[in-house]
Amino acid sequence: MDTLGALALATEPPSMEILNRAPYKKDNAIVTELMWRNVFGHAIYQVIVLMIVIFVAPGWVCNDYWTKCLAYSAPGECTSYNPFYANSLYQTAESVAWWQELDLARDQYDQGLLDIMIC
Repeated sequence: MDTLGALALATEPPSMEILNRAPYKKDNAIVTELMWRNVFGHAIYQVIVLMIVIFVAPGWVCNDYWTKCLAYSAPGECTSYNPFYANSLYQTAESVAWWQELDLARDQYDQGLLDIMIC
């Protein structure tokens, strides 16, 4: 339980001014206004950077992972730019056999969702 306190004291360079400083009042806030401002400032900065990485960077910094795989795409073409293409990770011979046993027709599925997800 003393680890964080010890780290705080160990990383702070010693100063003689600390001995001359008056003690803090008992009801003073542990997190000051400056700390709150820094926390929220860094949070806003990180959200902006993440939004740029998620919405601007594809196609500019990294591969465009929103490009829809088309039904007429060459086999394996989707895997070169679509990280969500997971057939090779999750599709096994057992899972294919299980789905074939169900013998479901294409019209039993949500067609709008199929058109979005088709690859």
